[in-house]
Amino acid sequence: MVLIEGGMVSKILIAAFLGGMLGLERQVRNKPADIRTSALVCMGAAFFGMLASLQDSSGAVLYPGVAGGIVTGLGFLGAGMIIRGREHITGLTTAAEVWVIGAIGLSIGLGMYEIAVGTALVVLLVQVAGKQLEKITLKRKK
Repeated sequence: MVLIEGGMVSKILIAAFLGGMLGLERQVRNKPADIRTSALVCMGAAFFGMLASLQDSSGAVLYPGVAGGIVTGLGFLGAGMIIRGREHITGLTTAAEVWVIGAIGLSIGLGMYEIAVGTALVVLLVQVAGKQLEKITLKRKK
């Protein structure tokens, strides 16, 4: 088995870049899950994705069930970000973004770069455009 492969390092770097890019948008707005958190979540998921795709010489997957564990772990992490107050709930968007950043990282780890980059761009669009739509909607309610 190859311990460090050039493709593995590039997957981690791509995950760090995409996760960091999404975290930058959060950091600019002073929200949790900033650049570091988002980059680390994406990199961790990419790493686990690479583990999930490892096979032995016969082609059998060495670590079955890793992807399901990632989804469960990210759900647990996201649940800790949700805070319920008396009048409102906060952290839902942060939790959702961490969950999708994990999916982006997993797809990078599995070598599905196109869907990872496309999803990252759509997440960024949703975050930026969604915030603008929220402002417009809130103005109309007043």
